[in-house]
Amino acid sequence: MADGPSLSASGARGSLVTLVSQGGLIAIQFASLVVLAHLLTPDVFGAVAVVSAIVTFATAIVFFGLPMATLQATTLSSGAASALLIINAALGFAAGLILFASAGWLAALYDTPELTAVCRILAAVPVVQGLTIQFRQHLSRDLRFGAIAVADVLGQVCGLAVAVIVAMAGGTYSVLTAQLLTATVVQALIVVAAARWIPRSPGNWRSEVKDVVRTGMHIFGMNLTLQASRAVTVPALGLVASPVAVGQYDRAQQLVATPVALAIDQMQRVVVPVLTRVRGESARLLNYIQAFQLIAAYGTSTALLVAAALGEPLVEVVLGPGWETAGVLVQLLAVGAAARALAQTNQWLFIGGGHSRAGFRLNLWAQPAIVALSLAGLPWGASGVAIASTAGWLAFWPLSTAAVARAMSFPLASLMSVSVRGALLFALPAAAAARFALSFNATPVTSLAIGIAFAITGGLLSAAVFPGVRKDVGAVLGYLRIALQRT
Repeated sequence: MADGPSLSASGARGSLVTLVSQGGLIAIQFASLVVLAHLLTPDVFGAVAVVSAIVTFATAIVFFGLPMATLQATTLSSGAASALLIINAALGFAAGLILFASAGWLAALYDTPELTAVCRILAAVPVVQGLTIQFRQHLSRDLRFGAIAVADVLGQVCGLAVAVIVAMAGGTYSVLTAQLLTATVVQALIVVAAARWIPRSPGNWRSEVKDVVRTGMHIFGMNLTLQASRAVTVPALGLVASPVAVGQYDRAQQLVATPVALAIDQMQRVVVPVLTRVRGESARLLNYIQAFQLIAAYGTSTALLVAAALGEPLVEVVLGPGWETAGVLVQLLAVGAAARALAQTNQWLFIGGGHSRAGFRLNLWAQPAIVALSLAGLPWGASGVAIASTAGWLAFWPLSTAAVARAMSFPLASLMSVSVRGALLFALPAAAAARFALSFNATPVTSLAIGIAFAITGGLLSAAVFPGVRKDVGAVLGYLRIALQRT
């Protein structure tokens, strides 16, 4: 086990590499949204969104919770890793086969014949993911986050490039299909090459893998119920709303979900190994999770609440004309996404702290409740679903924090303090200042620029007024200095 300073430095550098790479990915995602929104119509996005949601759900099944279970294992032999690779590969082929076979049925259900080809091509995604996920986890266990960052960024760049080429050639549904499949394959090839790991015969792996699989099942339950929100909501909306409305909702959801997926979800691969190494030391474990919570509260959640304040000009600048409804939906969904980002830090602690079973029990009822609440908004269309979903995530945040505090025997206040302080005393003032900028009735680009400037000013004023916020900001800067130091 690494000592305190070196572990702190490794965690800080891993966080910095991940955040920088995810910042690049966010830029690429936004570039993709801008370019493709001008080349394709909302109904195309809406139709493909249905299949994409199902593919994402299938990928969660392929992983079976084993990637995170692998990271939290204190030791893992090459034979055991090879056995886990076989399990993930088998699940990947099974999920791909089911998707391929279901293509015609899905196309008929949504009365969109083009979905047959889309579904059959994207059936390759879970297959590729199943074959390569353990190579990615091998890099994570070795704390080689730079290689993962290169794979993620280059994959997205290649995906966008291929999508633009297909679009310029006159493609429609094939544009989004080519983008997703290209990104997946390129990322897989780079990860496999960088891992420099050759699977071998599993050998006598049962006793070692048994614990990993048991933990993986708990994590699988958490991820499955989490992924179910989009996997169920978007297809359900497609049954009662037009493809245009689904496209508006999906693009809005993508805008607000991207920061969570690329920062909070991806940070998990850095946080879990670090927390695992200090699992038996309560004081250090609490210090580390509070340090990582700073990223969620002062970074991701602040950005999302500012996005909520600037929803209309943001969508008009990013997506262009014809996407006005998405601007309103961004405002509604971004608030819920900010709460989700804060709640996700609890999942880090459930897994890294060795209490994945408690996390599974929580998500077993809480996530279906969020999905059910979201579906209750269907009679009111996309806006009703967005409002209901946001209400669910706002309720889930404190509930999940209380559950992890109980499981870890930590005082609830110790886990809520950083998040609440960051959300109420920093993120909200920044968002309020950004919203005030819209009163100038300027052009969308100018409103966006003024809003961001006002948000920064509001955050700085908050740090000047509140000592706790000032201390947190200083901690973030100190963490950044550690990350920039050379080993």
